[in-house]
Amino acid sequence: NATIACEAWDPSIKSNMTFSHPWGASAGNIIVRHTFGVQPLEAGFGKLQIKPQLGSLEYGTLKTPTIKGSVVVSVQNPQDGAGFTMTTTTPANTVAQVYVPAAGSEIDILLVAGVAVHAQREGDFLVVEVGSGAHSFTLSNGVTMVTPDGTEVSAADPITAWKTGKYSHIKLY
Repeated sequence: NATIACEAWDPSIKSNMTFSHPWGASAGNIIVRHTFGVQPLEAGFGKLQIKPQLGSLEYGTLKTPTIKGSVVVSVQNPQDGAGFTMTTTTPANTVAQVYVPAAGSEIDILLVAGVAVHAQREGDFLVVEVGSGAHSFTLSNGVTMVTPDGTEVSAADPITAWKTGKYSHIKLY
């Protein structure tokens, strides 16, 4: 009948144990703050961080309460290299620093709500700042520049290449 981890593994070990002991909640704290990386950067969650560190976890969704309202993080982290995606929802009147795991990727471009955004690299993460509301983040596996006549050209630095004015659009995959 336990609602979370008990004080002991069996009543024979501790006869007066509770079946809903606060010590058992420590795993929930670690999942929120470290696995999904939701932490306040300012008192009262006016500014927060979302920095998932998923390891081999392929997918997951978290909804956690804050004084400002719920923060929701949903991730798809396929181990076959198919591309990382994450959606977040943050409460009104908040700002979130969102870290997208990008180990092994040399491209500093994210799709944020379908729009290519140049992100700041911090170690194995790409970082962008977003306001409150729902946002989606997709790590691009590659970038191809497209000329007005339809020729596709690979670019190591797509932002600099785009600024030359030689290309009509960018394809991310």
